[in-house]
Amino acid sequence: MEWYILIFSYALLGSGIKYIDQAYDLGIFNRKTAILMAVLMGILMGSLASVDPISAMFFLSFVIFALVSHKIDNPAFYLGTLLVFLVPFIKSVYNIYNYQINWLILSVLIFSGWIDEKGNALADQKKMGRVLGMFFYYRMFMKVVVLILALASIIPLVYFFAFMAYDLAYLGVGIYSRHQLIKYNISKINGFKRG
Repeated sequence: MEWYILIFSYALLGSGIKYIDQAYDLGIFNRKTAILMAVLMGILMGSLASVDPISAMFFLSFVIFALVSHKIDNPAFYLGTLLVFLVPFIKSVYNIYNYQINWLILSVLIFSGWIDEKGNALADQKKMGRVLGMFFYYRMFMKVVVLILALASIIPLVYFFAFMAYDLAYLGVGIYSRHQLIKYNISKINGFKRG
């Protein structure tokens, strides 16, 4: 797969997943669009996982720690998660792909995601110093682990950049949605004052 397609695909996934999350958690985006987005993101993630073992390990680790931390919590995420597993399964029936998952790398990714999740919860509760709190607020542990895996040539370096594209797109949609929520609340308050 071409590097730019991989990086662009990860960025699409990051922005799409955050869109779905904010549609249900904050009500900022349209939920019907979020369902459509879940179908598209599930198919994209499942398709990448079915042709690329490293992407499969990333996505499987995302799904596992999302399940464990109860982040798959709305109909769009249920549908998307189903498609993430269904697409590779259908392709496997037709022998479209044939590769092995490296269970050690997968375990490292799952563990680093779990550390990020726990650290992020503590950072949200302000139970850490400023620097460590910021480190976990932005879930940097897994990024550092992925960079180490890439620099050690365990995975190609392009996956670090793809992972960063995923994360930056995810953060970008989060920032945009919070900005929209603030604008909405201000206009609601101003409308109340006028009335």
